[in-house]
Amino acid sequence: MSRYGAAVRYIANNINQKIVELLYHQEDLSKPMAEFVGECVKNQGEKISTEIISDLTNQIYHSDSSHESIGIRNIAKFMSKLSKQVPKTVYHNISNLMGFFDCDNYMLRISLIKIL
Repeated sequence: MSRYGAAVRYIANNINQKIVELLYHQEDLSKPMAEFVGECVKNQGEKISTEIISDLTNQIYHSDSSHESIGIRNIAKFMSKLSKQVPKTVYHNISNLMGFFDCDNYMLRISLIKIL
């Protein structure tokens, strides 16, 4: 593992970035992507979902995402479905998600209320 550790981390980081990118740009992938991430969590552990949630929240907080309604809607659907798939994982990351209450977009606030 020490020989390939850097390559594995690079691949995992690219996968997380691709999932976030797909959630922002592909309208119909939010629910299947949540199911995929849920299955990964059940089989491999919480690390992938924690990183994806962290990437999503960082991207929302550090960019002006109020005009990207499709991406925000997809993220709201993704988070709602993921909370049904793996509620324990989402509960562990609830501190990251609480900032959704401060966002301008109401879809994120409603999604967080549904999750809670």
